[in-house]
Amino acid sequence: MFSISIKFILQTLSTIPALSKFAFGTRPVIIAYLHLVLLAIITLSLLFLLADEFLLNNQKKIKISLTIFSSGVLLNETLLATQGFASIEYISIPFINEFLLIAAIILVVGAFLLYFFSKKSIAYD
Repeated sequence: MFSISIKFILQTLSTIPALSKFAFGTRPVIIAYLHLVLLAIITLSLLFLLADEFLLNNQKKIKISLTIFSSGVLLNETLLATQGFASIEYISIPFINEFLLIAAIILVVGAFLLYFFSKKSIAYD
């Protein structure tokens, strides 16, 4: 719900011409918005819906995997938003690409663990 609220606020603010020009003309802002919609809203909603409906076994390993993946999404969104806000004042953030790589690795590890543990639990049930 938090991600959807942010999305709606950003959509509303984009009706202001100056903000619209900034939002659609700045690469980090566009990437952050796409990640917000695709990762934070759609992917996490689907994963937590599956976990809630017990389509994924409610194991501790699955919960840890979801936590790792969610942490990667949160870190990724935070870094991209920081990069976008810093671009307003043309501030360069040192090592931002390396931090984004770390966030991507956390996402991949969480997704792999989720796949591995859910497949393993389904195979034995």
